[in-house]
Amino acid sequence: MSARDDVKLVVLRQVRNTIEAELFVALLEAAGIPATVEGRHMQDDFAVPQKLLGRMGVRVLVREEDRDEAERVLAAAREAGRGFEGGEDS
Repeated sequence: MSARDDVKLVVLRQVRNTIEAELFVALLEAAGIPATVEGRHMQDDFAVPQKLLGRMGVRVLVREEDRDEAERVLAAAREAGRGFEGGEDS
């Protein structure tokens, strides 16, 4: 998902680590919902060690207009027992 100035992104979930966030993104994209991980390419000296230690959550972003459908996809995955606990609601 590429960021455009006219697209408003919202936080769908905040999860523990990048791996968990990427799993959410893959699930959403498989359902046709563009999603991304906030700061996916961020490499600053503070953020990387904090993420590795699990002290900072990782945010999964979707377009504002896709949020409701993304919530339905995550709820269906949780109900199907796919191991998606849902992270923290934003």
